[in-house]
Amino acid sequence: MTTSYYADRENLYHLHQRHPSWTQPQLAHALGRSSDWVKKWLKRFREAHTHNIPLPEVFQGLSRARKQPPAKTDPFIVERILEIRAHPPEGLRRTPGPKAIQGCLPIPFHDQAVPFTAISKSMAASKSGQFVTMSRWNALQLCSAGNSILRMSPVPELI
Repeated sequence: MTTSYYADRENLYHLHQRHPSWTQPQLAHALGRSSDWVKKWLKRFREAHTHNIPLPEVFQGLSRARKQPPAKTDPFIVERILEIRAHPPEGLRRTPGPKAIQGCLPIPFHDQAVPFTAISKSMAASKSGQFVTMSRWNALQLCSAGNSILRMSPVPELI
């Protein structure tokens, strides 16, 4: 957090203490901030006062870190990703990357919306070497060439 944000919050607090009759737009104009910003921080100051939270903690603001851990990828999906990577579709002639692997996953896995990050993390965890990417169109063509249950394309007429 930059010092200027911290200082602006502290200035707002002290300015509001000195001039309690000022409106939020007046406070915003004096600090060069928006009325919404002033409204948000005055609300946080009031809440901190009712919960006896020390001011230095309030001036720091709230954490932007994730509140919940990311969802775990199903182990069966991880196994399938590693299997596709270890044994690429015929005609690919390279180790498939995340986009190619996502295109090769059967339709039920697409319903679960397996993100590229899950695929990349699974590949990194296997430590099977570097991966190379290719265009999604080429990967989808290669993956669907031999198997009708594989997803061809996001375009309906090509499925």
